[in-house]
Amino acid sequence: ADVSLIRDQLPIVLISDQIDGPYCRQLHRPTIVLPRFLLDGDRDDLRNVLLHEIEHLRTNHPLQLFMQQLVQVLCWFHPMVWSVGWRAELTREFVCDDAAAESGTNIAGYLRTLLHIAERCERAGHASAIRFGRARSEIVIRAQRLVKLAKDPVLGQNHRMLGRRAATALLLATTCLLS
Repeated sequence: ADVSLIRDQLPIVLISDQIDGPYCRQLHRPTIVLPRFLLDGDRDDLRNVLLHEIEHLRTNHPLQLFMQQLVQVLCWFHPMVWSVGWRAELTREFVCDDAAAESGTNIAGYLRTLLHIAERCERAGHASAIRFGRARSEIVIRAQRLVKLAKDPVLGQNHRMLGRRAATALLLATTCLLS
């Protein structure tokens, strides 16, 4: 992955025993926080997670998420804000799933990584810790999408282009709802 595209800075990678799933933030300096178990496990899982999180940073998803949450706080009463927010979160995950699955690995390997982490979180009783979202079905939606893309590579190329455009459109729609 081209990590040089992240604000001309290499991300800081932190390791924690206190988290169950990876995440990234981008306040002052791009940072990826990984649970320790990823370092002790399969190297492909670690690689896939890093590619996914780097894509979040490269595409400024932490900033988009902050803006989305700001809109949701200000317009908490509007059901469309919550619906658009959920779709925006899912679209951001699709974009990063695509980047991780394309970068020298295959879709099946990336899907195994998602399932390994989900299984670990489930065993620990922290199924939502990986930030698969508020609903447990989000991991199912992502997995079904990856399987569909694996079956039809042409469809996958169209989805990737549409996903990037959709993420931008959903962010603009959320901003318009605020105004």
